[in-house]
Amino acid sequence: MIPFTTDTRPSLAPGIGFDLSTSYGTAVIRHHNGSFTNVAKVELDSDYKEMMQRLSLDSSKHPSPPYKNIKECLSDEPRQILRAIRKRLGFPASNDVGLLSELIYYLRTRTEARLGQSIDHIVVSFSHNVALYEEDINDAIEYAGLKPLTGSSFYQQPCELAVAFAGSGLGLCEHYNDAEKCREEEKRLPREQVLAISYTEKALEISLSTIENAYQPYTPKHSHFINWDVGEGSLADYSRADAYWVVVRRKILELSYRDYVKKPITQVLLLGEKALGETFQRILLAALHEFQDELPMIHRADPLYLAAKGAAEFAKRAQEQAAYPRKPRL
Repeated sequence: MIPFTTDTRPSLAPGIGFDLSTSYGTAVIRHHNGSFTNVAKVELDSDYKEMMQRLSLDSSKHPSPPYKNIKECLSDEPRQILRAIRKRLGFPASNDVGLLSELIYYLRTRTEARLGQSIDHIVVSFSHNVALYEEDINDAIEYAGLKPLTGSSFYQQPCELAVAFAGSGLGLCEHYNDAEKCREEEKRLPREQVLAISYTEKALEISLSTIENAYQPYTPKHSHFINWDVGEGSLADYSRADAYWVVVRRKILELSYRDYVKKPITQVLLLGEKALGETFQRILLAALHEFQDELPMIHRADPLYLAAKGAAEFAKRAQEQAAYPRKPRL
């Protein structure tokens, strides 16, 4: 049994990370001794999954802070006024925020029960849906009675890819409470070509990104997609299983073969509750062998909780950096 600390000082308090995937949410605690506790996986009803599917569509996009220009700001003013009115009346800023906050609230109650104490600040990572905006995540966190935690290295709630990279032990300095040492270590971080694959009951989500520092992933908008008809649950829709797996293999290769890929993939991050399935693993290896001669490093450790683990690491570091702030450069 891991001894939990009830010390509320930021330097000793555990870091709490939640991940909101396309199908469910997960929670992880990062303790002061460096260990992690997987707390819970929580699923909502079909409304949540339908919302996530809708928010993955380009047709659902709209202007959202921070705005690119004054035209975007003015066009979004009616929506912002409506959000403000709903919040003033005690409602969630939008129906989508209500669903997100419900999942966060359930993760909060499970985490507090596990810790035996209340929590107030968290880091929440979220799927790279094109119409899921940071304001929705922040409003959902606040409506669930919590505060979004940021740090000197990140100023907004992170995407799932960034925290999965960190959860795999990549892209982070070791001495994060020593500003100069951390900066020097970050300068030596290798540049990785990262393929992240989330395979769940409902969807196959794939991202390709160039990352050195976990806080600053570079993922062009055309290097990410979600396939809602290729989750493991869709296998039953095919008359033959091999036909389904041909589609899965093609989807994995589709992103990898695009002409903007200049370097071989060096790291593969696996996420989702179905990612360790024997057949999926075989198809993944076959696809990687077809794309490049040398296999990349494949991170298979605990794909269900990987993103929440990275979010918890972000949270713990942010809390300790707040307790011992970095000195400004002279």
